[in-house]
Amino acid sequence: MTKWSALAHSVQELPDLMRRAYNAMRSGKGGPVLVEVPPEGRGGEYKGELDYTPMPVQRSAPIPTR
Repeated sequence: MTKWSALAHSVQELPDLMRRAYNAMRSGKGGPVLVEVPPEGRGGEYKGELDYTPMPVQRSAPIPTR
């Protein structure tokens, strides 16, 4: 059982999928996520710059007011 899963068809997809996986793991109730990388997707070289931009926080419950 996973909270979220994805399949990376190429190395170029990995940065976005990892960002989404981390966001899913941390949002709401915690839980495991899965990013599957088949053999043909491994061993490649990522072409481009890595720029981590966190996804917006999604609240799973109302924020208590005082």
